[in-house]
Amino acid sequence: SASCGHYCGGNNGERTCLPCLRNCGGDLRQDADDMCVICFTESLGCAPCVQLTCGHILHTECISTVVRNRWLGPRISFSFMHCPICKVVLSHPALQNMLEPLLALKEYVERKSVMRMK
Repeated sequence: SASCGHYCGGNNGERTCLPCLRNCGGDLRQDADDMCVICFTESLGCAPCVQLTCGHILHTECISTVVRNRWLGPRISFSFMHCPICKVVLSHPALQNMLEPLLALKEYVERKSVMRMK
């Protein structure tokens, strides 16, 4: 449980704990009753969550699934690697192992695109 006594909504083994989703700190833009913007089926308080570096909170499993599924169809797009709310590039220790090879691929594709344009 969190220091305030509420149930911790984060993941086991995290170095930095998720802030209390009951808004005990008063600084959150989202709370336990808000819906996950990816699945829209459960509130944030119903499943383990991550807080991205941009500050937005999502279900861990939902954002992991988005990153694992990557792009849909034959067109390669890297928009799945952005926060679905503010479009900042995803960053969180729980996602880093999945994101590192994808960031390298994105850099490679961008380099090849620039070479092709010249």
